[in-house]
Amino acid sequence: MSAEAVKIPLPRGGVIIRTSIGNLQFAAPPETIKDSMGLEGGVPTYFIIPQQMYALHKGIALADLEFPVYFNFFIKKRKTVIICNQRQGKALRGYLSEALFGPEAFDLAPEYPHGAETPGFPDLATEMASFSVHPQSGAPLCFEDLIEFRIFDDNGSHREGAVEITIERDYTLRIGDGGEEIATVPRAETIVPGIKPLDPSQETFAPPPFRGHHAWCGPRF
Repeated sequence: MSAEAVKIPLPRGGVIIRTSIGNLQFAAPPETIKDSMGLEGGVPTYFIIPQQMYALHKGIALADLEFPVYFNFFIKKRKTVIICNQRQGKALRGYLSEALFGPEAFDLAPEYPHGAETPGFPDLATEMASFSVHPQSGAPLCFEDLIEFRIFDDNGSHREGAVEITIERDYTLRIGDGGEEIATVPRAETIVPGIKPLDPSQETFAPPPFRGHHAWCGPRF
């Protein structure tokens, strides 16, 4: 298989790497599932998180995994495997737990004029619980039903079957398969192409006048 067939840059960003255990994906920008669904092998099971999880100069996340997780669990009936370092694993568990299951605790009463006695006050905890049920077993759904973490060792490496995944000190990603290196993604390689960097200093917002009355006289942001 040619190098071009092994390593596939995605239009919205990120890179698919074809291996003996299936497709791996390096970086997951928003809407990445729209790119991978149409590829041979489909949405990957394995996602490798880049050293920086947010492209600050481009204003997008590089670990936007909710929809791949949903697709893998509900459609493919499998877990999503996230390969990352310890720090990233802790951060991703926090944000994905809230994205998938909502906050651990909340109080809606201050948002209603008569608190919990307000007509129509929602029983949000019960509603959330009704959707957090495993579709096969009927048991309460838990984080580990959907996601597994694989943590890089102190050398920045992880082996999954015959596949060796390494992020070097200069953040170059190297993928080996069966003892042979099959793909590299250097740090300098753009993994989020075609997005104009955000420059908030160039943005000016002028609120419009309302109903033909006096023009807005407040500050310009």
